[in-house]
Amino acid sequence: MSEFKIGQLVEPTWKIVDVYKSKHRDMVICCECTVCGHKKKFKPSEIRRGARECSNCARLENPSKYAPRDSIELCKDGFPSTTGASGELEGLKFSKLDVLVDVTSDFPPHTGTRYLCQCDCGERLIVKGYSLNNGKVRECGYCHFKHRRKVD
Repeated sequence: MSEFKIGQLVEPTWKIVDVYKSKHRDMVICCECTVCGHKKKFKPSEIRRGARECSNCARLENPSKYAPRDSIELCKDGFPSTTGASGELEGLKFSKLDVLVDVTSDFPPHTGTRYLCQCDCGERLIVKGYSLNNGKVRECGYCHFKHRRKVD
């Protein structure tokens, strides 16, 4: 334990706050980021080969890279696009699907925003907002399989 001292700077960003042995008798080194104050536990081998940069600082510098995929979507021009939040996509068209109405209230909470959509063929289906934004769902199942049969 003498190799690692409390208060020692490990990298330019990490300072050792505590050193102890875990219940499995492995040494644990608790460090704190000198920039943002984020705390992280390291193994001695991780510190010897060079501790990584603080993930919290990276999130603060570039939030669009680390944000959840359906909360910040950037268009090709760099401006935020719609997130799929409640009622935001009503009236829009995604490939073959027209978004008719938000039906999120019919589903359990915290399961994502859902919309009733109508395909160009007339079929109606319920689709999650982030699936529309990400392009995962572009048509109904009938059109998808009809198209696959023609290609095969």
